[in-house]
Amino acid sequence: MVRVRINRDQRGRVHSFKVWGHARFAPHGQDIVCAAVSAVTHTVVIGMKKVLQVKPVLNVKEGLLECSLPPDLLEPVQEKVDLILEVMVTGLEEIKKEYPDYIKVETCNGGEIHEN
Repeated sequence: MVRVRINRDQRGRVHSFKVWGHARFAPHGQDIVCAAVSAVTHTVVIGMKKVLQVKPVLNVKEGLLECSLPPDLLEPVQEKVDLILEVMVTGLEEIKKEYPDYIKVETCNGGEIHEN
């Protein structure tokens, strides 16, 4: 199963996310669930880096993507990052609706974890 944890700050803004595991929907290289999750999450990282010139802190390995925002974002850029990240969350929740046995999406608000 692919697991996604969205970490929100006290204002409700996404400040980091972690994606790990494999869906096992289909054999490696043919797994549309893994491909969809990877496309959504990696596009967000690319968008932040190339479109908004934001350099997130990344940890990328086989079956793992961790992304944290730099703490010094200025408000106009922060608002754009917020929008991109909320689109990502919405996309991941839609994938979960279609493939609930293969992806788990949870949100961490101040230490409390809630499954979406």
